[in-house]
Amino acid sequence: MHVEEIFSINNYRELYEYILKTFEHDNFKISSHIKPILTKKLINHYQDDLFLLEQEINKIKSYYIEDKIIHDSKIIKELIFNESDQNILSLIKLLVDKKY
Repeated sequence: MHVEEIFSINNYRELYEYILKTFEHDNFKISSHIKPILTKKLINHYQDDLFLLEQEINKIKSYYIEDKIIHDSKIIKELIFNESDQNILSLIKLLVDKKY
């Protein structure tokens, strides 16, 4: 899914569904306890910038690419919800800690 496909989003419900479909499209699973946290945070932070929303979704997918199960709210918060200059450093640290 790409940003170009969602210019018709008119409300939070549609944005919520788009976020979930974006993960499902690439066979990612979101744990039920994480789903409301993840979607709410993404919507609150990026509802006005669909390009950044897609970038944040891709960042989450990159971290969870191995098992495709999104399950840890602490990691999600580290990946996306810091100041912008800290985002890349947090991502690098999390990936290094994962020990590829």
